[in-house]
Amino acid sequence: MTAPQPASPERIVALLASMSWVAAMPPRERSALLAKVAALIGDGSTPPELPIQFVIGLARLKTRLDS
Repeated sequence: MTAPQPASPERIVALLASMSWVAAMPPRERSALLAKVAALIGDGSTPPELPIQFVIGLARLKTRLDS
């Protein structure tokens, strides 16, 4: 599923920071990466919206009664 979201340099950096692989980085590495991304984005133009893609998965818990 794709949903457009408002975009700004700050929102893009915040989105990246919220991703698990970034959040799991050591604090110094994470700060350096986010600063580099902020500088790269700040040097360009940002569209008013970005398409964000996501997947929703559903699962059913199997019980002993399900054979």
